Parts: sequence; structure tokens; C-alpha cells
Amino acid sequence: MKKIFLSLVFLFGVGTFVMADDTMKVKNDTVAVEDGFKNIDLKEVPQSVKDAIAKKYPESTLKSASLSLKEEGVKAYRIVYVTKEGVENSILINIKTAPAKTAPATK
Repeated sequence: MKKIFLSLVFLFGVGTFVMADDTMKVKNDTVAVEDGFKNIDLKEVPQSVKDAIAKKYPESTLKSASLSLKEEGVKAYRIVYVTKEGVENSILINIKTAPAKTAPATK
């Protein structure tokens, strides 16, 4: 009899725990991440980048662009595009840039 009683207490305890867990609400906070990218106009995206995306993802449409200059000598473009099926994707393209040439100092 004791075993049956303890089994019932255990089952009711677990059932209460599961029901309490289902009623708990979780607060969903959004956290903004500073990633070093700055939004730019699509006109500022180099034609070579646009051509590469058009070749890799034909019939896609560019939606937005961001630029990061965090690393010296590298421009990182984050491009958001929409496929012909309506799916939104993003791609990251790094372009190495030549260092700025300085004129030699004259005496």
C-alpha cells in the first residue's frame, strides 16, 4: 500500500511540475550588436560586387548594403539580396584595397 501511495505522490508531483513549467512566461529581449558595419546606398557598392552576386545568384534583387572598414586594407561589404523565390539572404564579400601611396618627402 505504501508503494502505491508513494507512486501516486510521485506522479502528482511530476504532473504539477510539468504543468507549472508550461505556464511560465519567458521574457524575450532583443540585443543590438555593434558589428562595425555602416549602411550604405546600393549606388556605392562597386560594380564588381554587383556582377559577382548577379553571376552567383541569377535573377536576384539587391535589397540593402553595409560596409565595414575595420581591417586596414580590406573593405567588407554585407549585401542583402532577395532570390526569385522571395527568400531573403545575405552575403559577405571582402575586397582587398591597395594601400594609399604617399609622395616621397622632398628636401
